[in-house]
Amino acid sequence: MAEGSKESTSSTAIQHDIIVEDAEDSVKSPPNSPNSSTRKACYAVLQSWVSKKFMTGCVVLFPVAVTFFVTWWIVQFFDGFFSPIYERLGVEIFGLGFLTSLIFIFFVGIFASSWMGATVFWVGEWFIKRMPFVKHIYSASKQISAAISPDQNTTAFKEVAIIRHPRLGEYAIGFITSSVVLMRENGDEELCSVYVPTNHLYIGDVFLVNSEEIIRPNLSIREGIEIIVSVGMSMPQTISPIERVPRANERVPLNRMMIVRGDEECYALRKEILANFLDIAYYFKKEIDKALQHITETVVAFSLVSTHATRRLLRFVDKSYAASGRRLTEENHLQKLNTLARGYMTNSDLEKAIKAFHGRCGRISRWVVEISNKPGKEEAKPAFKFIGNVHGDEPVGRELLLNLANWLCDNYMKDPLATLIVDNVHLHILPSMNPDGFSLRRRGNANNIDLNRDFPDQFFQMNDDLAERQPETKAIMSWIKRMHFTASASLHGGALVANYPWDGTQDKSKSYYACPDDEAFRYMAKLYSRSHYNMSRSQEFEAGITNGAHWYPIYGGMQDWNYIYGGCFELTLEISDNKWPPANELHMIWQFNKKSMLDLVASVVKSGVHGRIFSSDCGEPLPASIAIKGINYTIKASERLADYHRLLAPGHQYEVSATMPGYKTRSTTIKMGEEAMTVDFILEPTNSFLPRHCYNRSSTKLLEVMSRLPYPFVGGLWLPYLIPFTSQRQDESIDLPPIEEMAPIDS
Repeated sequence: MAEGSKESTSSTAIQHDIIVEDAEDSVKSPPNSPNSSTRKACYAVLQSWVSKKFMTGCVVLFPVAVTFFVTWWIVQFFDGFFSPIYERLGVEIFGLGFLTSLIFIFFVGIFASSWMGATVFWVGEWFIKRMPFVKHIYSASKQISAAISPDQNTTAFKEVAIIRHPRLGEYAIGFITSSVVLMRENGDEELCSVYVPTNHLYIGDVFLVNSEEIIRPNLSIREGIEIIVSVGMSMPQTISPIERVPRANERVPLNRMMIVRGDEECYALRKEILANFLDIAYYFKKEIDKALQHITETVVAFSLVSTHATRRLLRFVDKSYAASGRRLTEENHLQKLNTLARGYMTNSDLEKAIKAFHGRCGRISRWVVEISNKPGKEEAKPAFKFIGNVHGDEPVGRELLLNLANWLCDNYMKDPLATLIVDNVHLHILPSMNPDGFSLRRRGNANNIDLNRDFPDQFFQMNDDLAERQPETKAIMSWIKRMHFTASASLHGGALVANYPWDGTQDKSKSYYACPDDEAFRYMAKLYSRSHYNMSRSQEFEAGITNGAHWYPIYGGMQDWNYIYGGCFELTLEISDNKWPPANELHMIWQFNKKSMLDLVASVVKSGVHGRIFSSDCGEPLPASIAIKGINYTIKASERLADYHRLLAPGHQYEVSATMPGYKTRSTTIKMGEEAMTVDFILEPTNSFLPRHCYNRSSTKLLEVMSRLPYPFVGGLWLPYLIPFTSQRQDESIDLPPIEEMAPIDS
């Protein structure tokens, strides 16, 4: 008990002393006093300021100190080789040995480049490579030096590569050193050996990566080495992948191949393909044989190959020759595109759109895929067209359009949007407007003409004669005038933006130049941009859209010609920053653009005002014109069914009028919301005594007939209605029967 009491007493005394000391300290400096808080804040600010300035000085002096240290070490190192010789000669000049070393290295380079020097070094290497341990050091150091050698023939690193490593969403930069073929039962696979350094250049890991999954950036070998050595500090702000171009004598897989040849025989071309291009895909031999059988004066044959990324279109091009005795017929083309559409002939109809003349190789047939529940039949539905590959060096559009056709055919009656489009729109898809440019991998066509500068232009005099146009331009112009499209989009590459008219200005200035339907075009462009994965978030273009003239003016473009002469609202869609992305990125680009493309096509049904125009007397359809008050632009109803489809921006009130010479104008006011509206017009003739069988003729033909009748019969009654006819464009040709064959007009 005594010991316990003692311990308790001691503990109490100690606690008492501590409490007393704390009390004294609290009296000396109250913890919550204002002076104490101010002092601590000042100390913290001063300490932070001193630390930052000290670190700034270290950051500034560190590279300077390292540079001087390394330079001084190099000078002393090289100076030590020849300075003893100069000391024996009594010459003591600092740096003379270093200068002599540089001169010596220079002459060694000259000697090594000669035949004799190469022989001497080859003999030296022969001895070194037979010495244990030393040969490994020499081989490794030589590989590193060869990687940065200016002689590209000896480059150990073939290309800079970016691979997904170590997990999804992360990337590693390395170098392609070699390629290897992995032979498996289900097919061979081309792999690339990618060296990824982990400690400067001499320690790293080697990965075998599928050649199509490698991203090849636009970086040289030296730039890649600088990035590694500088631990990423010399990394450029932007990196864009480039399309891989095979080097001389390099073997590439079939799904990356495009052959362009001139006068070779079929068997010689086949032999060259199998010998120089196919070392992993021997099972493609049958597809090659089938394609080469049809290489004749039509010069094009297609073959489909399935890959994990996307189905590729392979083009084999050769000049005509008599030895094969075969021609690529229309049935062959039909069969190929039927295969592409996966056999959905009930949903897609192939319409021959163009036959353009290729200067050297004969004729190339181009085809349009029409997707509708009633393809090839004229209906009171809006028509939409997609055109891809206008520029030969922008091929992404052709891949996307083939994917679009496949998706619509696969998802009809399964997906609501696909069903809506197929049932209510006549969708025409031209995957490649410029296959010659694609084959030659250049912007222009076979004559090296930019097709998007070849159309008649509103601001500058350009010959409207079709004979002066390129074959592709003539075919597109004739096609658009014949089909009566409501809206359209052409797919390009090199940027990410939705472009709308006008594309040019009268004074050739770079400024915003709005067309009459500027609001409607902005609505269409924003619809595409907002449905896109990231177009609307563009930092260069507000909301991901731009007026063409405000971006950069062009003249002779297809977009403006569609609007002026074709009555078609066309957008120019730049769908990929990279014109030639790697094959493994095509599926991603398709996913980014799929919803935008579908929403744009569906907009011709979901928005705007639609309807038909009839005569009140005999009920015949009338191909009248539709005008909107305040908008200086009219569209014309179709000739046979008299249906019209006018795109308008929602959220406004419009006065819609139907006009036709010989009939009273009818107008109505509508409030345009987010949904489409239907407005039919019934027009009354201004002169009820006209024969009923004349009402189903177009106004221009009727007026032409009346103008050819004797003046006393016509009188002054028809003069006011002849004025609209005289203002018709000269390119609208009219075929009239002779006067004596016309039916008499009853009084």
